[in-house]
Amino acid sequence: MRESRHNIVGAAALAAALLLSPMRAGAQWEPVSLHHGVWGVFITPSGNILYSDYQFDGSGGIYTSTDEGDTFTKTCSEDHTYNRFYQFGEMLYATGNGGKIARSDDDGETWVVLDYGTPDGEKIDDVENTACYGLAEKGERLYAADFSAGILYSDDYGDTWHFTDRTSLAIACGGTGEKDEKGLLFTENFYTPYTFKGNLYEFGANYICRYDEQEDKWSRVMEGSNFMMALAERNDTLFCGRTVDDYDATKPFLQFTTDGEHWQPTGRPENELCNYVRCLEVHGKHLFAGHIRDGVYVSDDGGNTYVNISDGLPMLTEVRGYYLSPLELKATDDYLYASLFDTAYDNTEGGLYRFPLNKLANRIAEVRGAIGKARVEGGALLLDKAADRIELIDASGAPRLTATHADRLELGTLPAGTYIYKVSKGGDKMTGKVALP
Repeated sequence: MRESRHNIVGAAALAAALLLSPMRAGAQWEPVSLHHGVWGVFITPSGNILYSDYQFDGSGGIYTSTDEGDTFTKTCSEDHTYNRFYQFGEMLYATGNGGKIARSDDDGETWVVLDYGTPDGEKIDDVENTACYGLAEKGERLYAADFSAGILYSDDYGDTWHFTDRTSLAIACGGTGEKDEKGLLFTENFYTPYTFKGNLYEFGANYICRYDEQEDKWSRVMEGSNFMMALAERNDTLFCGRTVDDYDATKPFLQFTTDGEHWQPTGRPENELCNYVRCLEVHGKHLFAGHIRDGVYVSDDGGNTYVNISDGLPMLTEVRGYYLSPLELKATDDYLYASLFDTAYDNTEGGLYRFPLNKLANRIAEVRGAIGKARVEGGALLLDKAADRIELIDASGAPRLTATHADRLELGTLPAGTYIYKVSKGGDKMTGKVALP
């Protein structure tokens, strides 16, 4: 874990403030398909399981299972490095690179490839190197976000495409107000269109914008949104996470809105100082957050408190303490599915995983009940019971102290600051933060 960028607090001595964030290991997650390039995952209304195989060389595609994940078959779709899926009416879509979107009318068993690269007869600049990462619907229209060109729409399920207004989406490069050779200000990067409370929004790298179809204009709802792109909706509340490195614990872990205009922070997981949330999902009262390094968190109280349920997910081999990043989370009544994309291609355990939701309530109670007691007293970190290993890591990420088969860790003359401790015993793990003033 990247403790190297954690904040340091306090001045020296051994009276300490102690916060606990325990996790019990017990492999609740199970692999469904071990496949390095899994990115998007989708469960169709009929129960088919789909995932996209994101290969940089274009050798991937779309895989489908009709037997609850026992076997997967590669479909005959052309590969355009597909990333996500979206259901619009009876049609299923897969967004890809190079101006391509695949469409299926039979629950993902067969596909045709659509081309949005020449909307209104105008070829998108450098379309071969752009991508679509999100679709949305409003009324009878399907909207697509092209990474660099803007927001497009189709009135015929993707056969033909048209631009929405690009001038109102444009920004000045570097704040200079200079225009490019086509007379438009530079556009930002577009990621996730989303319809909420009857309005269409676009979540980009820098702004959140709302669309007025009658005027064909976009207006900014938030400036400096900073990659607010991971979205999930529950009970007329829209939750959003930032998909960008951010190690400032004073900033929100997630934000939420009930009207699409005003945003408020949620709570945050104990001792989680990184705000990089890759994906969100909701199921019933549960809000799930896929974290860039720390696996999966779940909240059963609207984001006020969180429990980590990552045990059994694969870890990166080259970076100690990191889980493979879940790029997508999808829930059914029986399982929570997670796609674990292995960017380094050196981990044989990347792929599609699932967590049985009938164990979730017990899992949450188990973790909360396993908080146990740890305290700083008399110049030592004390545990109620002896552990196999106790490790203390400083804010730079460097191990500072270690004890094995012990119930205490002598702190000696450590300088003031915030430290992360990790305790393990058998299959149980506990982490926490200790601030030495």
